[in-house]
Amino acid sequence: PNVFVSAGIGVATSYPGQVVQAALSGALSPVASEPLLTEYLRVLRRPRFAERLARAGRAPEVLVASFRDVSTRIRPAASDEAAPDPNDQHLWDLLLAVPDAILVTGDRLLLENPPEGREVLSPRAFVERYLR
Repeated sequence: PNVFVSAGIGVATSYPGQVVQAALSGALSPVASEPLLTEYLRVLRRPRFAERLARAGRAPEVLVASFRDVSTRIRPAASDEAAPDPNDQHLWDLLLAVPDAILVTGDRLLLENPPEGREVLSPRAFVERYLR
């Protein structure tokens, strides 16, 4: 959830901010699963993030609802390919369930170990490749 969280608590012109704004504006077609949306909400409700959001006049529930509204929600089947981090298996399952999906993340472990034939990009790489 690091890109979404960074965009929520950061500057809209940052690379994560640009990715999320593109999704919210309809320039991208994001996909999400309930586990992913639940994780976004759980992380944004952590005191350090919730306080920053409150100072900016934002609520975790509203941010996640906005993303939910523009996302195609799917229930991916468990894939045969294990994620580099077992805690991120739901991301791997989602990525592998959608043939043309791109995972945008700041997680180095995921960036350095993409599934064969799939794209896993940093926010900066995604912006430079697809949004410019």
